[in-house]
Amino acid sequence: MLVLLLLITGGYAAFQSRLTINGTSKITSNWDVRITNVTAGTPTGSAENVATPTWTDLTAYMEANLYEKGDAMEYDVTISNRGTFDAKLDDIITTPSSNEAVIITYTGYVKGETLAKGADKVIHVKIAYNPDYEGGDATGTSSVEFEYVQGEGSNIEPTPTPQYLLTYNCT
Repeated sequence: MLVLLLLITGGYAAFQSRLTINGTSKITSNWDVRITNVTAGTPTGSAENVATPTWTDLTAYMEANLYEKGDAMEYDVTISNRGTFDAKLDDIITTPSSNEAVIITYTGYVKGETLAKGADKVIHVKIAYNPDYEGGDATGTSSVEFEYVQGEGSNIEPTPTPQYLLTYNCT
């Protein structure tokens, strides 16, 4: 019986297998969606910039003086996707002027629109004198913030580089 027990133990040890997998992976992607330019503004009538338009990552700031009906300042905001995957415009947050003499409009964008990697998008912003306003001079101030998220169906496609390392050890 003891011999049989030793044979069974030896047989079990011979057929026992052990699988160990060790690995490391390094994958890099780049999110880089930002405003790259805001034009100085094109006046209509006697409108003028209060200051040169400014911007940070995804927020543009514009301010114009408007003196009478028909006055307007028009700006083009360029957004660039220099990342490695597509982005989708998730939301636009605007801070319009609190002055009722001013109307601010935005064209050239569609919420949910995809900005492909490597592409640019131009948004047109207009600060105009309200034709229904019966007052005097007005200052129009606006900020526009663009919120982007990863585009649907967009796979992260890292730029090929020799830095990618996959190591697996099997025993």
